[in-house]
Amino acid sequence: MHNGNAASWYYQAGTSGSYESAEDESRDAVPQAQWSSVLPPESETDTISFETIFPFDHSLFSATNDDFLEPYAHVYACFVCEPRAAGSPGEDVKPSEKDKGKATTFRKRTKRADGTNLVACDVCLKDIASGAVLTVATDVEVGFAVEVVCASCTQKYRRCSDCGGGGGARLGVGKWRAKELFSETRKTCKLTHTRLGLLSDMCYDVWAVSEIPTDEKDYVSDQCGAMFRNTMLSGMAIPEVMENQQSAMAQTFPEMDAMAQNGWRALQQLIRVDVEESRAIRRYVALRTCIPNPRKGQRAKAAKESTPTDPPEPVRTVIQNGKELAGVILCEYDLVNGTLFFALVMPWATGETYDATTILIQELLRRVEDDRAMLNDARLLANLPPYPEVLHVWTMMFFKRDSRMLYHLINRRGFCPLDEYVLKYPDTNRAAFAPIRPVYLPVERQEGWHILVRRQTPGYGGDLEWKPKQSAEQMQGKRKELRGQARRVERGELE
Repeated sequence: MHNGNAASWYYQAGTSGSYESAEDESRDAVPQAQWSSVLPPESETDTISFETIFPFDHSLFSATNDDFLEPYAHVYACFVCEPRAAGSPGEDVKPSEKDKGKATTFRKRTKRADGTNLVACDVCLKDIASGAVLTVATDVEVGFAVEVVCASCTQKYRRCSDCGGGGGARLGVGKWRAKELFSETRKTCKLTHTRLGLLSDMCYDVWAVSEIPTDEKDYVSDQCGAMFRNTMLSGMAIPEVMENQQSAMAQTFPEMDAMAQNGWRALQQLIRVDVEESRAIRRYVALRTCIPNPRKGQRAKAAKESTPTDPPEPVRTVIQNGKELAGVILCEYDLVNGTLFFALVMPWATGETYDATTILIQELLRRVEDDRAMLNDARLLANLPPYPEVLHVWTMMFFKRDSRMLYHLINRRGFCPLDEYVLKYPDTNRAAFAPIRPVYLPVERQEGWHILVRRQTPGYGGDLEWKPKQSAEQMQGKRKELRGQARRVERGELE
């Protein structure tokens, strides 16, 4: 790959803030030899990528060597010099038969009513200029892909290659995140990039908080808290959220970081404090753990840093030694009202994580039903009325109504807003839900939160309504699972 600013010499500042490539006399004054001198050198790779810095943006190209045989130029005008036509929001541009299959950008191109291309930042998706990258000889738009980033996003975000993303027509590899998540000396962000290993290695465990050993509560709380902050910031400190003024609860990184810290400060009591005797509420911690699958370099570094003199880790029973936390559910089972409150589920997610989280929910529901049966057996012997069956599963979300998370819970998980749920099931006791029912957040901090409820089929078998898209056997039969198992056999980790 070639990186540089090979074409940056060809930009001139126009009057009144207009920026465009040299035209007419300026272009004629550029010797052909000088054009050749700025082309990237030939390399063994077919694809060439480089960045060009503008006063108002920077762009990333990806093209073959043949694409650079003909000189090209950026011809852009800002909206101060060339205002957008009023009342012409733009129209979709359909590629010709000749151009089909050539991706000019991963974002849909638009044109103004007068035929001028609008150029949008591919990070915040805001229109920033009009124009295009044109060939010098014919003034025809180039066929290779162009990714543009505005000056504002260049200051606010950086791309982390370890976070995945990209591919397809997107030129850069990685995900754009708030610059506060990066250190000055590294190109990857501070979020966790641990590879979680094979789905066949996943372990699903459900613990009542009264069962967690006292000497392990701090460790369990710290691990869950780190995952909470990591998940919050990975989902919020991105342009899609920070640039959306309507649906985001916070727009700046300090606000998001404070939200994550304050949120866990309130949530951790669900692990540390048992309230079953005082409130008839049994608290559970459901954990999904697995053997991590570090990259080769990380394995070598870990082996080099460990020494025989290092003291052995204390043996742990909740998050076992050598296991990595991959998912967590903090839950409250209201014995009297027959409700299950999912205070925290991380991650809800989609894809394989959707299935893994669904399996963890199923394990939790089965454990709750087992406990209810055991408690009712004891109550029967004591001539006490039995605890009711679990009919309502509910959660609280601080996301706005039109957010992707609420859409996911309503359309994928079968939840609905509390007001709609009460109309559908008139026998529902509203006192069993917040804000009447006390939760980990005080009432004054619940403003803007949404209560979502799902009807649960009572008794054993209700867990089966939470269906994963693929069974554990189907997930374990995927190619990457089989390849991962083969690699572990080669390393002697599996027989």
